Amino acid sequence: MPQIIKNFLLKQKKPFQKFIRVKPEEKIGKFNLLLFGSITLIAVFSIRQITVQKNIQTSLENNLSKFQITTDIFVNKNSLTENENGSPLQPFKTLPQALEFTQNNPAVKNIYLYPGQYQGVLEIPQNINLYAHHSDTFITNHSLDEKTLTLNGHNIIRGLIIQGGRYTIYIPSEAQSIQIKNCKIENASWYGIYNQKHPETNDQYKLELINSEISSNYRQGLYLQKGTFIMKNSQAINNGEEGVDLHINMNSTILDSQISNNGEGGIETELGNINLTIQNCLIENNGSSGINLQSDFENSIVKIENNILNDNQDFGIRCALHSKISEPYFTKALQPYPAKANQFSGNTTSIDSNCWRY
Repeated sequence: MPQIIKNFLLKQKKPFQKFIRVKPEEKIGKFNLLLFGSITLIAVFSIRQITVQKNIQTSLENNLSKFQITTDIFVNKNSLTENENGSPLQPFKTLPQALEFTQNNPAVKNIYLYPGQYQGVLEIPQNINLYAHHSDTFITNHSLDEKTLTLNGHNIIRGLIIQGGRYTIYIPSEAQSIQIKNCKIENASWYGIYNQKHPETNDQYKLELINSEISSNYRQGLYLQKGTFIMKNSQAINNGEEGVDLHINMNSTILDSQISNNGEGGIETELGNINLTIQNCLIENNGSSGINLQSDFENSIVKIENNILNDNQDFGIRCALHSKISEPYFTKALQPYPAKANQFSGNTTSIDSNCWRY
């Protein structure tokens, strides 16, 4: 059993970790070189490898009721097995094989990826989750025009490095309940994460971004339209335009995150029927303003509290007049007024005067 597979299986919380037993006194292995005339035979005997494989096989055979092949399947691009059935010992070699299997087996919910680099341009159906538990698990797309991953709703994406494409992650308008956790999303020719305009602004049409990094995308890190957005303990850094670009009719919460070194604004949003909270964030070194609030129409609530806004090229917080407004507009939306609740340093101007004038 190769070490990389053993590491993967040992990291699973269940069903494997309580069945695999590897004794510390087992020998690493022994190499015997046998020479017969002009023929050299290399015999490799790995006692530990044989023992671990036997233990895994025995645990599976003895605990089939605990291993849910009906809901969980595995993919290993480096697998040498000939009879692929999606089990840990006989995984599929490609993600398209696994996705096709889910269409014919609707009970399957989870696809576990062994470390390796997998080709993107994939449609992930509703109610299918992708998991990786190793830092070297990639989904890559070298095309500048395709969508690397399209998420169609009720998907969890966890532990992956997802790269390339025009849209690294694309969320259609009807897709509901997307969670992206412990992922790195990078190198899109346009947007790291893009969602079409959802029909409603509620928790059904929600994107959660947790403990993840959105970086080095040519345009925006995130370009999000009507719906609900939650970002926690994450980074939007080194993107060509805005780190986070939000629009009207959104409920958005950005907590404990870093929005830095983006080519234009750190966070940009239109004000029109939005509810936006930005708390405990580091927003610095962005090419224009740290936070850019743009007028659109009435009825918005914006809470900007306990953030550090440093060294942004324009304003720490800008209030831009992009539409005709009636007073009060920004002063009504900003609750509380941000000068009292944030730290500013090194920006050209800390807060745009429009923020208290209108």
